[in-house]
Amino acid sequence: MDGDLGVTMTRIDTVHRAIRHIYEAALAPGQWSGAVTAVAQAIGGHKAILSAQGSGTPGLAVMSGGELPPPWIQREVEHGLIRWTHASPIGKPLREHALMADPAFRKSALYTDIIGPAGGFHGIAAPLLRLPDHQVVFAAGRESCAVDFSPKDVNAARRIVPHLAAAVQVQSRLDLADRRARDAHEVIARLDFGVILLDARMRPIYANPRAERLARDGDGLILARHHVSAMSAGDARALQGAIAA
Repeated sequence: MDGDLGVTMTRIDTVHRAIRHIYEAALAPGQWSGAVTAVAQAIGGHKAILSAQGSGTPGLAVMSGGELPPPWIQREVEHGLIRWTHASPIGKPLREHALMADPAFRKSALYTDIIGPAGGFHGIAAPLLRLPDHQVVFAAGRESCAVDFSPKDVNAARRIVPHLAAAVQVQSRLDLADRRARDAHEVIARLDFGVILLDARMRPIYANPRAERLARDGDGLILARHHVSAMSAGDARALQGAIAA
């Protein structure tokens, strides 16, 4: 608990706002920047980064509190964070000194090559997704002149980061489903016979180029926005019966 009820409620509201932003971003990836900013504010971080490495979610690299570094530095950040958190459980945020004593951290490549030159020192990091070909990591840091994250900050991170991990996993699965659907559509599009996909109300949701050509030729098939039918009444009844079956 914070010192008084007002501060406590402020922190709770900030945490809830961050969680809401996180799930909105899972469904609308363009909102990840706002979500990362909200998380950084909720846990008291001056800067934060959400970064993916591997063949999963493309382009998931979001920075709060500054511009994204050049690509070569970004790669170093990603590799450094993944090495730093490789033994941490998914969704569990840890301060840097929980993994490495401060003197050793000051001598590490992660600090000397990246964090130190950027003016930072104290940090919190957590792995969010760890697959054989795809990993996502979140990290928040403070300027070198600032004090370390407090236990209250860490507690706020522990409340938020599991939601962050869940949202990243949801987005990863949605992306995978989208890629599989696109692959399936590409295969169907190349078929030399007509294919029309319908929803549960028998409305067309996809037609491959061959089916569209058949409909344009006006040679019996009717392909409209809300229904598929045939020009002759008998063929239309037979087609509707076949679809219903």
